[in-house]
Amino acid sequence: EEDEGGPSQEALMVSVGTRIVSRSLSYVQDIGPTRNSKYNLAAAPEADFHIDLFPAAFGGGGGFAANIGLTVDVAYMLPVVSSASTNGMGKYATYSLDWAVGAKVRLPMGLYGMLGYGAHRYQLIAQGQAAGVDVPMVDYRSFRAGGGARIRVTPEFVLMAHGAYLHCLGAMGQISSRSFFPKATCGALDAGAAVGYRINSFLEAQVGVDVRRYGLAFHVLPADNAQRIAGGAVDQYLMGWAALSVVLGGAEPEGGGGGGKASSGDDEESDAPKKDEKAKKADDEGSDGEASADEEKPAKKKKKSAADEIDL
Repeated sequence: EEDEGGPSQEALMVSVGTRIVSRSLSYVQDIGPTRNSKYNLAAAPEADFHIDLFPAAFGGGGGFAANIGLTVDVAYMLPVVSSASTNGMGKYATYSLDWAVGAKVRLPMGLYGMLGYGAHRYQLIAQGQAAGVDVPMVDYRSFRAGGGARIRVTPEFVLMAHGAYLHCLGAMGQISSRSFFPKATCGALDAGAAVGYRINSFLEAQVGVDVRRYGLAFHVLPADNAQRIAGGAVDQYLMGWAALSVVLGGAEPEGGGGGGKASSGDDEESDAPKKDEKAKKADDEGSDGEASADEEKPAKKKKKSAADEIDL
């Protein structure tokens, strides 16, 4: 049994689903001789895989160790979306791979903290006789720090939310090459919310929305004599998703519904010896009372006999 409003204490959650992604890449203060091409993708499907694993929570394990786990996310854009080339010949195929792995620690009240590492690659690939692509490939590799919540509000419904800061590490793909902006740096914010519905004891349906926004600074100086001059760029991804999760249980939260009922039963069991002791005491007192009454009867008879002798 699980408390309404209590934290979710699963030992394993494996989710498989799909998400629809839209992307927009725009530049700020784009004033160079060579202008940068903006890019917009209305919608594209991705296959999405997620796992949360808390090894010490299996078999009813408890304690702080049961709240330390591993989290993994992988999303791959299905190769069904393409764009027309600028020269009207061939096309641009769209490729994207987004993954992250990290440590996850559950906290009181259904909250959790998270640290990890991940990479996000997105590029257009010219096919056939398509002209060269002016939209640079990006390959963000980042350290991630954040947290969130997973709270069961009823036995069936779970509310989820997360937020994280992504700090880009090293090169960022073609956009940070000499052909574009070699001094580029970036950071990103990632956030989302979702709701889950428990279909049965081990299946949960989930739907949610996420947003990720990379902010890039290019640090172009007049002395660079660059052909591309821009202050920075915004690379944004909006995602709506649905997934089916296999959920395996774990340790019951301390003070939870099952624990409460168990302690209530223990109280009843502990009261039973007291009740037996009281009943025994009452029986003993009753026996003593009957014995006293029997002892008084002969005394009364004896007194009556003495009176009779005086009368005689």
